[in-house]
Amino acid sequence: MKKNLPFILIAILLLSVAFTGCNKNNQSGETNNPTMSSIPSNTPTKEVTTAVIAGLKGPTSMGMIRMFAEVNSLSEFVKVEFNVYSAPDVITAGLLNGEIDIAAIPTNLAATLYNKTEGDIVLLGVNTLGVLNILTSDKVSITSMADLKGKKIIASGKGSTPEYILNYLLEMNGLDPSKDVEIEYKTEHSEVASMILSGEADIVLLPQPFVTTVIMQNPTIKNAVDMTEEWNKAAGDDSTLMMGCLVTTREFAEKYESELVSLMILNLESAEWVNQYPSDAAPFIVQYDVLPSVEVAEKAIPDSNITFIFAQKAKDQLNGFFKILYDYNPQSIGGELPKDDFYFGQ
Repeated sequence: MKKNLPFILIAILLLSVAFTGCNKNNQSGETNNPTMSSIPSNTPTKEVTTAVIAGLKGPTSMGMIRMFAEVNSLSEFVKVEFNVYSAPDVITAGLLNGEIDIAAIPTNLAATLYNKTEGDIVLLGVNTLGVLNILTSDKVSITSMADLKGKKIIASGKGSTPEYILNYLLEMNGLDPSKDVEIEYKTEHSEVASMILSGEADIVLLPQPFVTTVIMQNPTIKNAVDMTEEWNKAAGDDSTLMMGCLVTTREFAEKYESELVSLMILNLESAEWVNQYPSDAAPFIVQYDVLPSVEVAEKAIPDSNITFIFAQKAKDQLNGFFKILYDYNPQSIGGELPKDDFYFGQ
């Protein structure tokens, strides 16, 4: 990476102006954002390209929604196209075969792809913190991880971060996941949600927005344990639960560095706007097929931990998160901790 990246960032920040036309009701606190005219031009030797930006349905794309609605280019050389997918494997294939240039994916998948490609994946920033919760029916009383001893938990996400996070927190609370609790994994979050709504399950592990959807349909179901709070208690200051991120390919990062800085600023300001104006953001979240319901989107936003933390700022805490995953199962992050060149901005 170029050594003068901080100066590029400062220059863009000084030139940035507000998004326009997206928030009809935002009359008292417009967020300053760079428009296309404020984004610096590259040298004429660079190719004109269309950057395909992919997101997953759910929180990892919710914070980008204002960009979806308003941004169609990052400079005269880089146009943008946004696509939303249901499954990470489609995005993974697109990143690896060159059909996708930038993607919002789970953080452990980003580390895995970095290792699998021998460093060809670069982290731009963290866009989602913890989104997992344990829900219970009114038949049981659970207020802590320790209360799960002897209980059966229905969950989804086996072989991915939900499993690793659940097992780590059980162990940190003195429970053996293979002996002290019974964990049954289902393929889809929607199946887990249906089971607690139908009464087939009394304790489930679910991410947002499924947590909001379930409680909206049955208010007697309790949000019993916030896994982000439990993680903070267990891990202390060395790690933050960082579950979603934005990545690009190394080739794209080296060729279009200043455009990526602009994208990061736009993503930060889009995330701030979504958090500040959930009622304005919700219709766009539905319009771009990120969530199916305006009501669910509006209620889920405050609990979805949407953010955007630049890679270099997130580095220490994300390394701490990766280290915990690695110690539990090295393959959860692709077998090795990512090196410094994983983090955009060096």
